[in-house]
Amino acid sequence: MNRDTRAAWLSNYEGFIDQAYDTVVKLLTSDWMMPDQTGDRCSHELTRVRQTYVPELILRLHVMLYILESMSQSRHVFVCRSSNASWTGI
Repeated sequence: MNRDTRAAWLSNYEGFIDQAYDTVVKLLTSDWMMPDQTGDRCSHELTRVRQTYVPELILRLHVMLYILESMSQSRHVFVCRSSNASWTGI
C-alpha cells in the first residue's frame, strides 16, 4: 500500500470511527438509559440490558479509539460532548 492509498484509507477509517463514537455517545445519553422507577418487568429487563451491554459498548469503543491512535500519526482526543449526561443507573 503506497503512502497516498494509506492516507486515503486512514481518512476513511477515521470517519467511520467518528461516526461510531457519535452513535455510541448518542445511545448512551438517550432517554432509554435513564432508570425507571415503576418496577415493572420491562424496567427490570432494561436494567439487565444496561448492565450487560453498556460495559461491552464502552470497551469496544475504547479498543477502536486505541487502535486508531496507534495507526494514525496524529493524536485524537474524544471528549463526551454532553456535560449533562447522567450515567447513574447503568
